[in-house]
Amino acid sequence: DSLFLFDEDKTPVRLIQSDVPNRFRPYDEIFSEYSFVLNRYAFSIFKNEKKIQIFQIKPKIVRVLSDQATEKIDHNDTKIEYHFVPFQEIPTWGFRGMESFGSSRGYIWSRTIPMIKDTLIWGHGPDTYPIYFPQHDTEGKIEFLASPERLVDKPHNLYLQFATNTGALSLIAFLAMIFIHIIQSGQLYRKILARPLEGENREIINPKSKNLSIDFNHPFFGLSVGLLTGIIGYLGAGIFNDSIVSVAPVFWVLFGTGLSVNEMIKKKFQSKKFEADT
Repeated sequence: DSLFLFDEDKTPVRLIQSDVPNRFRPYDEIFSEYSFVLNRYAFSIFKNEKKIQIFQIKPKIVRVLSDQATEKIDHNDTKIEYHFVPFQEIPTWGFRGMESFGSSRGYIWSRTIPMIKDTLIWGHGPDTYPIYFPQHDTEGKIEFLASPERLVDKPHNLYLQFATNTGALSLIAFLAMIFIHIIQSGQLYRKILARPLEGENREIINPKSKNLSIDFNHPFFGLSVGLLTGIIGYLGAGIFNDSIVSVAPVFWVLFGTGLSVNEMIKKKFQSKKFEADT
């Protein structure tokens, strides 16, 4: 296969191989600011090392009929023509110039966010993400995933996964549930910290405050803090990872246990026995 370029006068432009694989430069100094990259997927034009245009290479099979009467096709008369066609425009949002962020998560997120406009109430369904992601974004995949044949099967973000698979409404419900649990936990810890204690069980956090102390013997206090820490850690990891079947059950067990433990602490505060202890 050969690559031929012509100037505006239809004069062939001689090309030479550069130090970069698949990259060519014009031999003539007049066109020295230009360079070209050709691979099996795309043809890119650079000016002063900045990409100014890119075309997708689409093969077209051309069959020559060997017998017009019977329309028999001889495979030896089959040839392939390659056509340069503009890439299809893909809806994007944000991360312009940051597509390579987080191992190309910026690219995936910028293509995923526009999908949410179709899943504001109802999602497409669990694990349907690869069907609705713009897999035909050949240009973006070549640029940021190294190959247009890569299948993007997940958003690499827990919250975008919720928004696209089960709907933005389900994401709001999930975040509201977590937010309420964190607020309620904080209120419980505030009560425990503000409780005046005497004896060996009291450890002063702030010497200027007689009330700000921790009761390390308080039932379930350490367990509740540990569970909440685990939940927050999972939510933080969710910024760069998806909900997967091997990990998600652990999170929901921690979350459910955290709710139960907090409820036990509430009952302890409301019980007469607790009042007698204080």
